[in-house]
Amino acid sequence: QLTQAQKDMGDILCKIVLTYSPSAWAATTAYTVGLRVRPVTWLLATGRVYVCTTAGTSGGSEPTWPTTAGDTVADGTTLVWTCKGLATQTYGVDTVNRLLKVTHPEQPYSQTANVLIENADNILTNSVLEGYQGVLSYGYHTSAGDEYSATAPLKAKAQELVSSGGRLDCQLVLFGIPDQMNE
Repeated sequence: QLTQAQKDMGDILCKIVLTYSPSAWAATTAYTVGLRVRPVTWLLATGRVYVCTTAGTSGGSEPTWPTTAGDTVADGTTLVWTCKGLATQTYGVDTVNRLLKVTHPEQPYSQTANVLIENADNILTNSVLEGYQGVLSYGYHTSAGDEYSATAPLKAKAQELVSSGGRLDCQLVLFGIPDQMNE
């Protein structure tokens, strides 16, 4: 079954790569709710991002980070971190969580995008993608393989779970640097 994005684009490929680069966790540091970190050794948690869900001061040694989105870990006496998913995520018209619809007008002083991503495996239900940088790329199947051309980077401004066909899909609103400067 074709998604709306595939119907709209025909043979054109489309993907979005979302990345987030938080600061590394630090020992005996006060953290407030909503602040995001990564492990000191990035590979310890296979590239995941953690958000402070209960404020406090971190302990003297790094906690054992969970790797499942939504799982938590205590740090210090009151601090709690929640795993929010991978720091880099790719969605396309042919991935597990497919792009269902992309609206991406580019104008001289405004770049925005609305992206609807299928949440087939429910990973996006517990993921927080606001603040991620997103790069939409368009391309074609060629004899040399899939070839893409990237557009200007955008920032995820809003995320909403939308009920669709008995599942929750993820709607992202992204905006470019000129739009960020106007805020």
